[in-house]
Amino acid sequence: MKTPCLALLVILCSSLHHDRTLKHMKHPRIASFACAGLVALLTAQGQGQWEQSLNGAWQFATNAEAANWDTITVPGNWDMLAAYSTHKGKGWYRRDFVAPADWQGKHIRLKFDAVYHDATVTLNGQALGSHCGGYTPFEFEVTDVVRPGATNTVTVCADNTYRRGAWWHWGGISRSVTLIANNDARIVWQHIRSEPDLGGGTAHIFVRYKLANAGAQPAVAPEWSANQTAGSSAAQSDETASSGNS
Repeated sequence: MKTPCLALLVILCSSLHHDRTLKHMKHPRIASFACAGLVALLTAQGQGQWEQSLNGAWQFATNAEAANWDTITVPGNWDMLAAYSTHKGKGWYRRDFVAPADWQGKHIRLKFDAVYHDATVTLNGQALGSHCGGYTPFEFEVTDVVRPGATNTVTVCADNTYRRGAWWHWGGISRSVTLIANNDARIVWQHIRSEPDLGGGTAHIFVRYKLANAGAQPAVAPEWSANQTAGSSAAQSDETASSGNS
């Protein structure tokens, strides 16, 4: 699957290059190069990002040593099951999955969009770490732990003991779980915003982003000309945007 941020940048770059208001922007060439450079960086590396959903049926127990485990749906909360509707404390989730064999050599992360409230995660018997905060996403670098093309086992201990006020504290893996593979260079995050002047029919476009390169060699993006569309070949230009935040 192509990364959503790449698709967003392609759309934005295309609109920038074809929009007649580009010449009225605060930093038109910088905005163009910030977008085009990011797209070029990823397209030069290939597809950029692949994902495998780990949503669906998991095994569940309130005792890690239980002989029999129930089946529970992720994302969800154990409170929705009659047998665990009043359970307060720890709940263990477990599931097996096969990581794609062609992910060998890629950088792989295991991402949780939310687990309420505290979470401790183990993969193939190796502790990955813990997270505190029931509504915030977190992830672990698992490149050296996951086995592409083979069966892997992930275990999550969720704890909803935390209490505050009259809030009902749902327990469990409440949002999606995803295994993500990337090439060496990737966009960690991007923030694109505009300040439109509706009266004048113009807009200022601001692009901020963070790049990461896990490879041993620098990742070099082709330079783009200000008049070039996002889908065409790279060309030399006499202007470039900053490689950091813009």
